[in-house]
Amino acid sequence: MFMLSHFSQLTRPQRHTFVATFLGWTLDSLDFFLLIFCVKAIAVDFHTQPSAVMGAVFLTRLSGR
Repeated sequence: MFMLSHFSQLTRPQRHTFVATFLGWTLDSLDFFLLIFCVKAIAVDFHTQPSAVMGAVFLTRLSGR
């Protein structure tokens, strides 16, 4: 409940901004986890090992930070 007291102190535009950024972060995380769940199918489509797909995902995520 401590966090809710801070949230209630925000102005309406600040709350909207906070919610929009939180939802954007959530959707970004969702697309990453969907990718992780599909590694085996991606490896089959590209005729490679799941470890190679995970290596590509790791390097992509590493370079984007």
